[in-house]
Order: sequence, then C-alpha cells, then structure tokens
Amino acid sequence: MNQIFLWLETVRHTRGSQLLSRARLSCKRKVATSPIGALLRTLTANGAKGTPNTNPGILSPIFPPQGGRVVKCKDSYLITFLNETREFKHPFDWHPPELESGTRLWKLNLHYLEFIENLDNESFMAVVEDWIDNNPPYRREYWLDYWNSYAISIRCAVMMQQYALRNSLLPTGFKEKILRSIFDQIVYLESNLELDILGNHLIKNIKALLLASRFFSHKLCNRWNNLALKLLHRELGEQILEDGFHYERSLSYHCQVFCDLLDISVALGNNDRLLQEKLFPMAQVIADMTHPDGFVSLFNDAGFHAAYSPFVCLDTYRRITGHSPIQRRLFRFKDAGYSGLRSEDSVFIADCGPIGPDFLMAHAHGDILSFEWSIQNKRVIVDAGVFEYNPGFWRDYSRKTSSHNTVTIDDGDQCQFWSSFRVGRRAKVQCLEYQITEFGFVLRGTHDGYSGLKGKPIHRRDFCISPAKIEIRDEIKNGDGQSVCSRLLLHPECEVCVVNDHNARISIGSVLIILTTRARISCVEGWWSPDWGIRQNSKFLVLHYGDCPLSIEYRLELIQR
Repeated sequence: MNQIFLWLETVRHTRGSQLLSRARLSCKRKVATSPIGALLRTLTANGAKGTPNTNPGILSPIFPPQGGRVVKCKDSYLITFLNETREFKHPFDWHPPELESGTRLWKLNLHYLEFIENLDNESFMAVVEDWIDNNPPYRREYWLDYWNSYAISIRCAVMMQQYALRNSLLPTGFKEKILRSIFDQIVYLESNLELDILGNHLIKNIKALLLASRFFSHKLCNRWNNLALKLLHRELGEQILEDGFHYERSLSYHCQVFCDLLDISVALGNNDRLLQEKLFPMAQVIADMTHPDGFVSLFNDAGFHAAYSPFVCLDTYRRITGHSPIQRRLFRFKDAGYSGLRSEDSVFIADCGPIGPDFLMAHAHGDILSFEWSIQNKRVIVDAGVFEYNPGFWRDYSRKTSSHNTVTIDDGDQCQFWSSFRVGRRAKVQCLEYQITEFGFVLRGTHDGYSGLKGKPIHRRDFCISPAKIEIRDEIKNGDGQSVCSRLLLHPECEVCVVNDHNARISIGSVLIILTTRARISCVEGWWSPDWGIRQNSKFLVLHYGDCPLSIEYRLELIQR
C-alpha cells in the first residue's frame, strides 16, 4: 500500500502531456516488436531510396574530442566510461549481459559512439560499420539502450560531425552505409521524441533533428527543421530560467545543454535571436558556479567530467560569439536559488531554491540550504557528488539529505527520494531575504520538508557570509522533540581535530579553519564522489543540535597560517 501512495505522490506532479507521451511510446514499443509491427514497417516505409544527398561542410565539430575514452591496442580497444575500463575485440560484443541491469548507463555510453572521435580513420570505419551491422532496431528491449532516443540523438550528432570532418578520406561504399544508417535513425527519432521526459533529453533530440535537417538534402528535412525549431523555442522559454540557469539545476547538465545549444546556434548560422539571448546568461552561470579548481559545483547530479569542462564551454562560446563572461565577486541566481561570494581567497556557494521542476525531479538531491566552500584553490566543504545512477546504497547516499551540508530532523530526508530518479513528497522552499553587506551577503531561507513529522517542524537557516568567515544560524520551529543534526562533509584531504565538544580545527594544505558552536561535535565516516565511478573516503563533522524546537548557531572562520 505504501508503494501505491508513493507512486501516486510522484505521478500527481507529472504533466498530463508527459503521461500521454509515455503511454504512446509504450504502445509503439509493444507493437514494434510484434509481427504486426514488422508488417506495418514494410507497408509504410517512407525513407529515401538509395543514399540521401548531404551538405556535410556545415557540420564540422566545434568542440574538441573528449579524450581518454578509447585506446587502440594491437587487436582490441580499451574503452573507458564512468571511470570503468572494458576491453572490446573486433567484432564488438555490443550487448554484454552484465551491462543490462539497472540504468544501463555504461552500455548507453558505449552506444553513444562518442569515443569514435578519438579513432583514426581505419578504426573509425571498422567500429561504425560493426555497430551498423550488429544493431538493427526492434529487438527485445531495443528502446532501453542501443535504439534509445537519447542514445540515437548523441550518436547521430557524432556520426554527422565526424562524417563532415573525415568526408574526403572515406571510401564511397562506407559513406553510403553510414549515411543510410544516420538517415534511418533520424526517421525513427522523429516519431519517438522524449516528450515524456523533457529536460536535457529533449534538447538532445532537438539538436539531432536540426543538425540532420542541415546535413541532408531530402524532402523530410523541412519537416525536421520546422519541428525542431518549434520545440526549441518552446523549450528555451521553459528550460532556461530567467536568471540563465537550466531548470534541472545541475551544473553538469547545464553545461551539457549549453554545449548542445551552441551546436544548434552554429547550425542556424548564429541568427536565432531567442537562442542568442539565452546563451550569454547561461555562460555567466558557468563562469560564476565554477570553483577555483576549474570544475563545477556538485549540487544535484553533477560530476567533474560529466560534461565538457567550464573552460572548454566558455572558450568555445568566446570563439563563436566573441563574448566572454567575467566571474563576479557576488552572484545570485534568484530563480534557480543559488547565491555566492568569490574573493581572492575563497568561493562560497549556497543553495536556497527548489530541487528541480516539479514534473522533472530525476537529478534532484536533498541539498536545500546546503553549501560548498573552496579556499585558496582547494575545496574544503564539499557536496557528496554522484557515484552511480543504479538503484541501491550509493545512489541513495548521493541523494539523501544526511549526505549534504544542511540540517536533518530524525535523520530523515527533506524530500521523498526513491528508485534512481523519482521523488514523491517534495519540500517547498522560500528565500526570505537576500542582502548584500560590506564584506559579502546575508541569506535567509526556509523549507517545509519535515512538516509531515509530528508537530510539523519547519527549518529556517540564516547565512552571514564574508570571505574569511561563515556564520550560520539554524532554527527549527515547532516539532515534537525530534533529534536535529547539521553536517559538514569535508574534502578527503582535510585533516580534522575535534578539540572539545564545541570546537574543531579543519586543515588542508596551508588552510586552517576553526569551527565553533554550542552544539556537540562528532566526526564520522563519509564519502566523496567528484565523478561517476569514483569514491573517496572522507569525514563528516556532525553537529548534534538537540531536540526541536530549537535555535542554534555555528561559525567557520579562516585563520591564516
């Protein structure tokens, strides 16, 4: 019964159009794998006969190859995704059974074929031809990975760009084969868009359709172009918030969407006014939300190498547009909920916003009123990051509130996270005040994520931020004696000395921070995952506040050594 209520609580936030799109796709998939589906495809085939004509010159890649993904050995390929390396011999086993569980993320990465960017022409042709020959659609569960619409979108974009780059060096027979494959995949994609998921997935779909409409010369191209532009302008208006943040509020997915939009912009001749208006504030987000180590903030699902680096994103943007955002001392993204302070010695970022759009919570974490702090180019107070997407302990760990630098009541979660990407009950967040001060800013926020507990406790947090000092006051209104804790996850290189019940010293390199509070302090084991597949031992400082209702403060002060 609890599972039924959980489903209902999750589904009630989903749009009717999403549910209808999912129902349509489910019906299509069932029919497609049946004898009736095979007959219908024969009777209704509308693809081009022969090899479609192309305009390859306009689609040369604008981003560098993402290195380190494939090493060509004498008779095999060592391919690395998610910090896990596997060996493949030609012909490839494209469907290893051990990869067909959970979210299938490693297998999906394999079928994206992005690693072909790093291959010489001979290997490029061998791998692409092998994929085409051994991955026809409409086998059982084809939509879960190799003919997944998201995978098709990435694969086709890479195939088109690599074809444009290598065109003059490819033999005619291979060119006919790859063009036929791309065309057939785009025809499939057009009728299987991810309108049920939306978000960054739909942006990928739009990009593939739009690039294909420029790449091919065929009667279907006008239709692809018109559909892609209609969806693009609709999604730009919703997915890119007024402050420039992508609405899923993950810096990795923000960078990914930004790069996809840059590809689209170049394909459109940089002439789409609405798109150009969105790109600069998106670039400003990347500039401001990057830590001194050159990597993005890890709020929600994010990783250091989950997308192109901030440097590559902004350098490519500068080359294309001539514009280059400057990192600001004080920044606030009101719609997304992030606020920060940058100085010569430190970068502080706080989260006081919704965990995501109500209808798309797949990449949300329990990090309301949490924060990150870097000092002298070193991360000190860190977000837990993401180890994997497969359901289980580590996926739960990355999402739960007790893994973040905020308050828990009875060690519970601010929101009801379940499975890998679902959220049932979700907290309502409110920014009560934001004020710039002489040295930094004051931020006050609250949420009702624990109001379902007895006594309906409400958490309010006040930040007073300056370059060398963080002062935080937590207040729990109401409640019924539940236990309250606040946590600080430290970078793995930090050394900790709990001086006494109310004081601790945190050091990393030449950085020394003094923690002072009336709460009792303990130090427990934790883990930090700056990238998928990486897990490093770390430490939590746990501040045991007592029982709610309550009001208590702590201070983190930087001491120069």
